[in-house]
Amino acid sequence: YLITCLFQIRKILPETTVFLIADKNPNLSFVRWVDLQSVSSAFERFSEVYEHLSSNSELFERLCFYRWFAVRELMKGRNLRRVLHLDTDVLLLSDPWHILRNVPDDHIAIGSSSGGSFSPHFLFISGEKVLGEFCDFCIDMYTNQEKREVLRRFYRQKIEAGEGGGVCDMYAFGWASGWRGQCSVRIPTAELNLPEKYGIAIDMSLPDANTADVRQY
Repeated sequence: YLITCLFQIRKILPETTVFLIADKNPNLSFVRWVDLQSVSSAFERFSEVYEHLSSNSELFERLCFYRWFAVRELMKGRNLRRVLHLDTDVLLLSDPWHILRNVPDDHIAIGSSSGGSFSPHFLFISGEKVLGEFCDFCIDMYTNQEKREVLRRFYRQKIEAGEGGGVCDMYAFGWASGWRGQCSVRIPTAELNLPEKYGIAIDMSLPDANTADVRQY
């Protein structure tokens, strides 16, 4: 699906520069390939402190975290002020820039299930500084003994309840942004998945009952 999604971005946003951080070059004229190895030093410190606390594969969860360090390195190296990050399975159907212009500087805007998860499949980064704060928070989660115990306790609860998943970058985004008012805020965030406000639905899964079906887009 990656190639399909890349061509769709090209169709919807023909003037936008598209970067792909990956271990293989797609050899598409409109895509600027960034070799994952060229930015791997950015997540070296995190890779040393990470503790796997999820039923998903360790490689999968590591890559979910690593990408934010890689994107930060890309922003620094290319002097990119604002970046729209899309997962490789996101199908873009309309131009999002008119809602992204409303995002304040030094904020991260998430197109998650409004009021629900903190899925960064559609994520807008307004400034390298705020992404750096998030990356620092991710390292802090595993190096601060109290925070690490919170992570372990959360994973144990998942296991005891017979649920899948565990600690992931979505969990980190939720915690760093204050759990929707439940704790202190490390990074300022904004919710983009508000169709009644912006006229656009950002759905994390087309058949997901937490998004389209319940909210009746």
